Amino acid sequence: MSTLAWSHRVAEIREAKSFSRQADGDECRRMSERIGNAECLALAAHYRVRPDGSARYRVDGRVTARLEQVCGVTLDAMFQDIDEVIDVVFEEDDGGRSVEDVGFDPLADDPPEAISHGRIHVGEIIAEIVALAADPFPRSAGSELEQWEAGGDTAALERADNPFEKLKGLSTRPRENED
Repeated sequence: MSTLAWSHRVAEIREAKSFSRQADGDECRRMSERIGNAECLALAAHYRVRPDGSARYRVDGRVTARLEQVCGVTLDAMFQDIDEVIDVVFEEDDGGRSVEDVGFDPLADDPPEAISHGRIHVGEIIAEIVALAADPFPRSAGSELEQWEAGGDTAALERADNPFEKLKGLSTRPRENED
């Protein structure tokens, strides 16, 4: 099952239509599983679907979400609010297009998303937007990791139990059973 099974039949979209969706508890749970390092507390999307030429449809609007994450430094709970734009073109999939045909130009517009079985799967696009916007390394404001610089104070390193010194000591021991 898709993370967000929100879709629209293209046969029902002859002119621009607006939609508002709110994720329910099960959809938020699936979104949390997809992100992996955050709990999705809320997710909403407000968007418009409109015909954009022959066999093309444009979806534009906004998606908002509230995520709860754990700070990677302090391990305290923290929140991330997501507010992203939706702007995607869908096109009938002719089934004959390959990766080589589409090509890859990082500066070009994204290729159209496929309309599958007469449906525009907006939920999958919204789930991708939220998952990509989620901070992969959350850190609460003001939290800092201890920094070490080359040539800096090495006293702490000298006091630490240095594993490389232990390895060096192992390599200088005479080997037993050498003939």
